[in-house]
Amino acid sequence: MPILERDLAFLFDIYDAGLKIQIATKKVKFYHFERDFMIKSTVERQLEIIGIASKKLSEGTRETLCQIPWKDIIGLRNVIAHEYGEIKIEKIWYVAKFDVPVLLKELKKIKELKPYIKDHKIIAIPL
Repeated sequence: MPILERDLAFLFDIYDAGLKIQIATKKVKFYHFERDFMIKSTVERQLEIIGIASKKLSEGTRETLCQIPWKDIIGLRNVIAHEYGEIKIEKIWYVAKFDVPVLLKELKKIKELKPYIKDHKIIAIPL
């Protein structure tokens, strides 16, 4: 089933947010991550964006891309948004360092998305 153009925009948003998470956590150890509110906030916000965009995808696209755990992604967004005081920072770290790279790898396989992500880069300007 072909992916709707509207869904391609959401998939691109997911990809973009995933790249931002990778940039924010590159060369960062857990010890530093758990103490740096700016990095934590960045990662949490980008995970929220991933969850929101995932929820907006059509059911058909989610079924077509069934190898991606959409329910888990959306569920994590709900926890971050509504139960933020109870979320374990270790869980956020694990998702950022291990699940997000897998998600990006899956998104890169989507034929219709390739033209949009081919040359997409995010430039992080050091402070």
